[in-house]
Amino acid sequence: MLLSLAVALNGCASTKPVAVDAVDASPGKVDATDERTNGSTGVKPETFLDEAGAAPQASADQCEPTEDVQEQAAQSDCVDDSASDEALLDRTQRTVYEVINGTTRWFDGFFGESQLNDEEHVSRGRMTVSGFWDERDKLNGRVNLRAKFALSALKNRTRLVLGRGDTDDFIDGTEEQIAEGLPGSFDPDRDEDWLIGLGYSRSGNLARGFDLGAGVRLSSPLEPYVRLTYHWYRSYGDAWLLRIRPRAFWQQERGTGLTLQSDLDRVINANVLVRWANSLAVEDEVEGLGWRSDLIAYQGLSNNRAFSYSIFALGQGGADVQLQNYGLELRYRQRLAREWFFIQLSTGLSWPRELLEEERQSNFGVGVMFEMQFGRW
Repeated sequence: MLLSLAVALNGCASTKPVAVDAVDASPGKVDATDERTNGSTGVKPETFLDEAGAAPQASADQCEPTEDVQEQAAQSDCVDDSASDEALLDRTQRTVYEVINGTTRWFDGFFGESQLNDEEHVSRGRMTVSGFWDERDKLNGRVNLRAKFALSALKNRTRLVLGRGDTDDFIDGTEEQIAEGLPGSFDPDRDEDWLIGLGYSRSGNLARGFDLGAGVRLSSPLEPYVRLTYHWYRSYGDAWLLRIRPRAFWQQERGTGLTLQSDLDRVINANVLVRWANSLAVEDEVEGLGWRSDLIAYQGLSNNRAFSYSIFALGQGGADVQLQNYGLELRYRQRLAREWFFIQLSTGLSWPRELLEEERQSNFGVGVMFEMQFGRW
């Protein structure tokens, strides 16, 4: 308001003012400690000079503020207050989102479930060695590697992706929902191959944005893939976070496909997070709609130990048996010796059935996994 009055008062002078060496008087940009500025308004006294370089002189009656000037200044003050309120609202919303998202990211990072192919411009990875025994498939072992490296030469918008494991799950994104070392994650018929690719996203904004990836599965023969993902995150209130990720992909062997994943997180307190994770998938070579749903509760005991408790169900719409598996899972995870080294003990009870001639029976299993993380989590 004071700035508007200053402009109006100078406009009352008989000599035409010429603006020189003006300062940006927008909120947050005025340096109140600058000796050249007026400490009360942040406006330089010599901002307006006449054409001869001298400060204009004005009589008292010429410079008396009019009602129009006062009204304009009042409106300007209201606009400033409105902008300030809006900025405060934006900051509050962003703070709430960061608090909720921070809790979610802590549990994801601790359990090794942060998406290694997401839009964040950081370098990180994980290598796991795991073994699992259950009554149905007996003993199985697995070595997995997932890593991404931000390429600083390309403004960190592009990343190199390298991995070994089930490349189909990586390409369609379903591996983001399946925790390793549990009954649903061990399939003796899965192909374990190496994969290398490039990913690109314009910004590292965690709230929303597109992510493009392309690469090749290092099998014989080589199998290229392309995929496009859209990330959309939003917080509700001070405890809810919704994340939705639609994805389209093409893989030489599988053809085209679409997946839709969603995570609804509820922060109970700093130590407890509840997540409802769902995924849907359709592709050329598979009949019907594939789906999976998990309800997971994470409990942090300390910075080094945590539990997760979950129930799950999965199925395939076009299969002879549409409900193919459901069950309960329990994981205990702890750091060992280093911040980046973990051991995970797991157990589960499931009821799988994939064929009509197969009888649905309970399937008990136990597993152990060692994990090494590197980079920024």
